[in-house]
Amino acid sequence: MRVFYSFGGRFGRTGIGETAWQQVCGLAAAGCRVTVACGSCERPVPPAVEMVETFRPAGFKIPYRFLGIDLMYGIHDRIVSRMLARRAGQFDVVHCWPLAAEQTLRRARRIGIPSFLERPNTHSGYAIEVVAAEARRLGLHVDEENSHRLRPGRLAREIREYETADWIMCPSDFVASTFVNRGFPASKILRHQYGFDPQRFFQQSGAVRALRESDVVEFIFAGRCEPRKGLHHLLHAWERARVGRRARLRIVGKYVDGYREKMPELLRAESVVECGFVSDVERLMRDSHVLVLPSIEEGSALVTYEAMASGCALLVSDATGAPVVHGQSGLVHPVGDVARLAAQIADVVKVPELLLSLRTGALNESARLTWSDAAVRLRGCYEAAAARVRAV
Repeated sequence: MRVFYSFGGRFGRTGIGETAWQQVCGLAAAGCRVTVACGSCERPVPPAVEMVETFRPAGFKIPYRFLGIDLMYGIHDRIVSRMLARRAGQFDVVHCWPLAAEQTLRRARRIGIPSFLERPNTHSGYAIEVVAAEARRLGLHVDEENSHRLRPGRLAREIREYETADWIMCPSDFVASTFVNRGFPASKILRHQYGFDPQRFFQQSGAVRALRESDVVEFIFAGRCEPRKGLHHLLHAWERARVGRRARLRIVGKYVDGYREKMPELLRAESVVECGFVSDVERLMRDSHVLVLPSIEEGSALVTYEAMASGCALLVSDATGAPVVHGQSGLVHPVGDVARLAAQIADVVKVPELLLSLRTGALNESARLTWSDAAVRLRGCYEAAAARVRAV
C-alpha cells in the first residue's frame, strides 16, 4: 500500500501533529510505503518514510504567522496538489488533514486515486454551534485563538473538503453521527481509531489492585480548562456527589481567560487540587484511579486512551468519543447531565468492587488501543475502500 499523506501543519508537534506522526510511523511499521508532505517535520520519522517539507526551503523554517495559518495552509494545499499531479502513478491512496486539503482532494479525484479526509473532531459546523452555545450560557465568548470560533470562510472551506473527499475518516461513532445528522451518507464515512504510546502510558504494576478502606480515590481531569471540556459540569457534579475526604480531584491543565472566575467557590473545595500544566501527565495518570472528562464536544479524546492504559476507569460524557464500554471500562453520562455524573462519582467511591471492575476492564481493553493497533485498522480502511473502488 503506497500512501500519500498530507498534513499542513508542524508534523510531530504536540496535539494533532503528534496524532499525524503516530499514524505515519504506525503505517510504516505496518508495511505501508508512506510519503509525507507537511509544513515542517518536528520529530524524526522512520528512514523508510519519504518526507517533503513545504515550509522549510533551503533549511529555513517559515513561521505560520508570516502570512497567517489560513493562507499558509492554502499554499501548502496548492504545492501538494501539483506534487500529486507529477507523481500520480506512485500512490494507491491519498490521506489529507483538514484546511489544507481541498485542491489536493480535487486532484486525487481527477486522477482516480481514492482520497481520505481525517476528522480529528466533529463536523465543524456542529462543533462551532455547541461550543458557542456553552460559552454564552456561561457568559463567556469564544476567544480569537480558539479553533472552534466561527470563521465563515474557514468553515466553508472545510465543508467543501468534506464534500470532495471520497471518504471521511471518523475516530468515533460520535464524530460519525455529526456528519450523518448533517446529511452525509453513511457510506462516505469510515471508522478508524486513535491510540496511545505504551512506552509512556502504562500501569506500572501490570494490574490494578483493590483499594484499602483507608485509601483515597484519586480522580483526575486532564485537558484544556475551557467550557468545551466541561470542567464546570464536573465541579458541580463533584459538589453534588458529597464524597468528602474519601476522594480527591486533581485538575491538570491551563485555564482559558475568564473561565476560572466562573467557579471560584467550587474550586475552593478541600478535595479539589489545581495542578496547572504538567509535562509528565503520565505519572499522574499512574497515580490516579479515575479519569473524568465531561466534554460537550470531542473527536476521540486521546487522554481517554492514555488513562485506560494507565489503569484508570473512565467517567465520560457521550460526546468525548472515548473508546469506552459503559459498565465494563467506565461509565458514560449524557452530555451536560450533572446529576448522572454526580451519581457515578458517588458510586465508584462508595462501591469498591465497581471501581476495581471498571479499572480492570479499562486496562484490559487498552491492550487493543495502541497506536500500532490504530495503524493496522487505518490500513484496513484504505484496503477496504480501494477494493470498493476496483469493484465499481
